[in-house]
Amino acid sequence: MHATKQKILTAIKTRGGLTTGELSEILGISTTAVRRHLANLEAQGLLHHRREQRGLGRPSFVYELTERAQQQFPQRYAEFALDLLQEIQAAEGDEEIIRLFRRSAQRRLERYRPHLQGDSLPRRLATLIQMLEEEGQMPTWEEATPGRFLLRQHHCPLLKIAQHFPQVCDVETWFLSELLQAPVVRRCHILQGDTACVYEIGNGKSAPIL
Repeated sequence: MHATKQKILTAIKTRGGLTTGELSEILGISTTAVRRHLANLEAQGLLHHRREQRGLGRPSFVYELTERAQQQFPQRYAEFALDLLQEIQAAEGDEEIIRLFRRSAQRRLERYRPHLQGDSLPRRLATLIQMLEEEGQMPTWEEATPGRFLLRQHHCPLLKIAQHFPQVCDVETWFLSELLQAPVVRRCHILQGDTACVYEIGNGKSAPIL
């Protein structure tokens, strides 16, 4: 990310909502340059603005971070979750870890399934892509041959956990099969050094029931 854009995000993160004029003073650049960066950050979904009265005159646009922007800053969620899982494993064993992954996948199914019912497989895949993007998975899909699709997940938000608990990957394959109501087979795997997890959908053997 451009250094100035990162400075804008950091300034808003540390000081709260800021106007174009306030950002201009903080960064030492013109308001025209600030507006250009703000427009770009809004287009990326990293900022949103609202009107607020600050002093005399007309209300100003105040820029604030979106949830996506919050994720641009260092997070320790994965390390914290991994620590918890390792504590559970030490106390309860591997079976309890697997049960936790299954329950989590079941909750995702209940949350996502109403949005995919009744559509054709391509439409279900298109809807699923939007949901996975919100999870940070950077997915794409294509129809490889008639009735056979490939789903690629280029980024795994759970990679650190999967490196210690690869069972979560098997649960993910089962989740996709249940959600899409189609056979799903993982053909490539980030954990094995591939650039993406690639799933073949609509052809071959289904994921096993967990």
